[in-house]
Amino acid sequence: MLTDSKVRLICRRMFKDAPIQIIRGTVVEETNNYLKIEGKLYQQVIDEDTGKKTEKPIDKENKTIFVPFHSIRFGEVIEEGTESEILDREAKREKPLTRTEIKEEEGIL
Repeated sequence: MLTDSKVRLICRRMFKDAPIQIIRGTVVEETNNYLKIEGKLYQQVIDEDTGKKTEKPIDKENKTIFVPFHSIRFGEVIEEGTESEILDREAKREKPLTRTEIKEEEGIL
């Protein structure tokens, strides 16, 4: 049903203060237990200049990510010509976070 769909998934936090982890990519396989996504992991950060929340990639290249359904807090299918697609393109143009910018101890890395 979701195979070949572009998606944005917000993962459940492991701790209350953990950063918000987001997966953007294309579903390549769907089972009763998980989604297999070809895409990137993002982290929500706050721009210090504007105070606006943005999504910055953690990975430089796409990879295969197995996402169990119980770890998904929110998900959306990204359709062509929608505001979600515009935001998806903007997020993909962002420069990846450096190792020091990633909150590894609180995230899912």
